[in-house]
Amino acid sequence: MRIAILDGSPVTAWTITRLLPAGVEFEILPSFEAASRVLSESPPDAILIGITNAHLPWNRLVDLCESHCPQIPYLLYYSLHALPQGQPVPQALDAAATTPVEIGRLREAVGELIRKAERRERSPSYSPSA
Repeated sequence: MRIAILDGSPVTAWTITRLLPAGVEFEILPSFEAASRVLSESPPDAILIGITNAHLPWNRLVDLCESHCPQIPYLLYYSLHALPQGQPVPQALDAAATTPVEIGRLREAVGELIRKAERRERSPSYSPSA
């Protein structure tokens, strides 16, 4: 299983890699453009997306995940400190995954993403809501 991580903070990305189960490969993506390319050309089994700039078209990444067959499970999260004051928070965020987050909640969110990726591997007609 391969998980992609897009986060502007190397510390947050490193923390997430420490929460992944043994044997799960990960790829830390350096930019929004790299994430778009990976989702289009070499889709991971799941992706964690840290929103660092609300002005980027994050819905494009979500659309790439949801339009892939089978769908690619994703987790969107953001840091209140990463968004400039007054900048709107993107709409499609998973509220439980805001940072700074209690490590147990982050571990739980990453665990649920891994479970979705495992279900995706077993079922060619996977849908995250199923």
